[in-house]
This record gives sequence, C-alpha cells and structure tokens, in this order.
Amino acid sequence: MRTARTFEHSPVRCFAADFDYVCPIYDRENGGCRTEVPPLPLPFYQTTTDPYLFDRLTGLFTSLTKSSLSGDVGAVKSKQRAIFTEILELLIQYSNGGSYSYSDAGKVSVVINHMTEHFAESITLSRLAEIVGISELHLGKIFKAVTGKPPIDYLLDIRINRAKELLRDGVSVTETSRLVGINDIYYFSRAFKKREGVPPSVYSSNKTEY
Repeated sequence: MRTARTFEHSPVRCFAADFDYVCPIYDRENGGCRTEVPPLPLPFYQTTTDPYLFDRLTGLFTSLTKSSLSGDVGAVKSKQRAIFTEILELLIQYSNGGSYSYSDAGKVSVVINHMTEHFAESITLSRLAEIVGISELHLGKIFKAVTGKPPIDYLLDIRINRAKELLRDGVSVTETSRLVGINDIYYFSRAFKKREGVPPSVYSSNKTEY
C-alpha cells in the first residue's frame, strides 16, 4: 500500500518496472544450471537530495516507459535492459555514498546512449571520447566514477546481454558474435564464458534452462 500527498502545481509522478532478479549458477560437475534469488543490493526505500540523480532517474524511467510502446521487440528489450541497468547502478552507487558531477554524468550519459544505439558497430574508446570532447583518460575516469565500470567493459556488457537474447532465439554463435559487433569469435566466446559461466554454444543449447 502506498499513499502520497500532491499539489496541483507540482503533481506526483510515479514509475514502475517489473523485472526478474536471479543469478544463474552453472554446475560444472553435472553440467546443469540452477538459479538463486539473492537480496537486492540496495535499500527497499530511499530518497535523494542529489539534483542530478533525481533528474537522471526521472529521465531514465521516462525513457524506459516510452521504449515499451514502440520499436522492434528484440531491440527494445536490449535498450530496456541497458536503461534499467543504469537505473540500478545509479541507485546502488548512491546508496553506497557515491557522489556525482552533473557535467561528468551528462557526458557519461551521452556515451552510454551512443553505446546502446550503436553497439553492433565498431566502437573505440577514442571515438567515445571524441563524441563528448574530452580525452580518453578523462572519459575512463569519469565513466568509472559514475557507472563503476570502464567504458569498454560497459559496452561489452551491453553486447553480451544482446547476445543472450539472440542465442535464445536460435541464432548461431558465429552470427550472434557478428550481430553484436564482435568480429573475433574466439574473443566473443571467452568474454561470454567469463560473464555467464558457460560458453555461448552451451548457453545456446541449454537456452530453455536460462
């Protein structure tokens, strides 16, 4: 149950997102997979006095809501996952005492949007830095401060998430690697296994279990 008091000149805005939060655990000995539901790494209820965080979260939730109303289903899911991941990362960092620079966070947001829209293309750190007009070193520093990850790792997460959707849809490993912008199939397989615990070929063959 929720209650709130609002005013005509400043109405309350409410956003909701339904999501599954599970951790797949691969059993190397038996070759099976099970899932666990760990507690969320952030408080059930929290407030913020950070103006950037408030504006950014409002914008992200608005984008998340709009994205469900149009577009290709596969592309929409990938975009929604990227948006919701950013929401969680911002909330987790804030709950852990993180602070934000509006200017830096704005640049990081531009970079993340570019990654989400162009992950299937060739993307370099120098190109990302060029987009926001700063050095590669400075971009790496502010990106990790805001998201907790280097930009290239964040990009790889986006690609792996999209790859999982393609594999579940029956797309071959080789074609999946190409469609997510990774032309080296061996690098793709290593990166996928490092993040998911199983090679993409195994994930594909056991897709009904994930």
